[in-house]
Amino acid sequence: MMMAVHHLGHAYLLELLMPLMLASQHPRVVFVSSSAHAFSYAEGIRFNSTAGSFGLYFQAYASSKLANAVYVRALASRLEAAYPSKFVVNAVNPGVVTTPFAWYQLYVPSLFSATPREGALSVLAPLLDSEAQTDGYYDPLGLRLDWYHDTAYWWTCDADLRERLW
Repeated sequence: MMMAVHHLGHAYLLELLMPLMLASQHPRVVFVSSSAHAFSYAEGIRFNSTAGSFGLYFQAYASSKLANAVYVRALASRLEAAYPSKFVVNAVNPGVVTTPFAWYQLYVPSLFSATPREGALSVLAPLLDSEAQTDGYYDPLGLRLDWYHDTAYWWTCDADLRERLW
């Protein structure tokens, strides 16, 4: 269920919107990932996991967020090959955002969390930056990071994992 909510639904929505995006001049795609992806399962993405205890719930969430990161790299590569320089595709880690759905609030002091407005700003960065390039990963401050420095890097370079996810 976690994979469906946090990843598959988004990928399917993108597929449905693709005709409109192709008709647009400079379409941009942003997937919201999370640094939680570093806590995914040992094998990376578990495609059919269910959550039970907190640990399993968190790992299922982390796996779905890793799927976002891997998918963004695969999507950016495929769209660049099919439509050179047309799309800008990126992933964003908004950080810990305090919302009514933030079950982790009990574990993260509010000093280290962002308001929903602050969390949204990091998502807007690659959408509004006229110089944004494709295949990037943005941090909670809206700064573009090199994938090489992200904890998901070795998973996102796994061509077999990209294909299985696709």
